Amino acid sequence: MSIKVAFRTYAPARLPIMEIGVGDAPAGVVLADVDVKYYKGLLEKSQGTDAKIKEKKQLTLADGTPAGMALISWKFQKRFSMLTKWVFVAVHDSYDDNPEVPQSLKFK
Repeated sequence: MSIKVAFRTYAPARLPIMEIGVGDAPAGVVLADVDVKYYKGLLEKSQGTDAKIKEKKQLTLADGTPAGMALISWKFQKRFSMLTKWVFVAVHDSYDDNPEVPQSLKFK
């Protein structure tokens, strides 16, 4: 699975604080398992650290689209404790003609 970053915002020290990425789920992995079977491993490999899933739950966006959320703790540069909230959404290919899916995401 390859993720293309569609949007990123930074804290003053240039550490990303929010990133929106787009990518296909790995073959054979259902939405409910994307956090455990993909993203956790990506963090561990890219940061050389152990990542732990602290919380995991299924969500429904305002338009009814299924999504999931995971809170993952890990260490940035093996020193700084981080807590990532990773929200993943199933948006289908061109057959999905619901233009409200991206607009239903709300950030606080």
